[in-house]
Amino acid sequence: MKKKKHSFAFLSSINHRLLPYFFSSLLNQKKLKHSLIIFLIDKKKINKKDLNNFSQRTGNKFKKKIDIKNIKEKYLTKIVADHNCITSIKIVKKNKIDFGVNIGSPRKFKKELISAFKFGIINIHPADLPYFRGASSVEWSMYNKKKLANTIHFINESYDKGKIIKKEFYKFTESNNYQFIRSHIFEKGISFLMFTLGKINMNINLIKNLKKQNENKAKFWKPMPKNIFKILKAKIDKYGYKI
Repeated sequence: MKKKKHSFAFLSSINHRLLPYFFSSLLNQKKLKHSLIIFLIDKKKINKKDLNNFSQRTGNKFKKKIDIKNIKEKYLTKIVADHNCITSIKIVKKNKIDFGVNIGSPRKFKKELISAFKFGIINIHPADLPYFRGASSVEWSMYNKKKLANTIHFINESYDKGKIIKKEFYKFTESNNYQFIRSHIFEKGISFLMFTLGKINMNINLIKNLKKQNENKAKFWKPMPKNIFKILKAKIDKYGYKI
């Protein structure tokens, strides 16, 4: 049997639309096969409004559902009242988990949870950090005619401000409509995150000497207003997006 590498705790909401897809991708990541994996599932559900917005923006592409029993059959799984609660922190410390991985937590992580992990919590953000922090990051990237990307980074107590681990950029054409672009970024993000975790698992040096984000180039964006989004979507649907 191969020697175990690092340990990971995946943090998600019980009804996050991408949870089944992260789970499937994890099962196929050979470089994580012999690692200790834990799923910490927060009881708080994503609200219906956010779920409907997600479905509308992705063309209802992510329909797959998963029973928590399926996850429990493969990995140690704990359901907690709140990812930041003392029970959650105790689970992390008891199992000496190296990395937390955010795959859809409904919480803003507190310092006590972040510091419970040996190396911290990793997140994937669907835009080029530090330029597009916050909400509607894909939409604001397109509005400003910038390259579309996923950024893998460490989490700190502020939104999207942690050290950057790796970025991946994507190209689209005139034939790609808005929903295709949105879905594609999520799909690529899932595989990109799992691939990167596998590489980190095999070579911890990949997260050493990471640089802080350049705050002079950073901007935090609020949710895009509906009127601006409507115009942007119509434009992308008609002309595509090519940078």
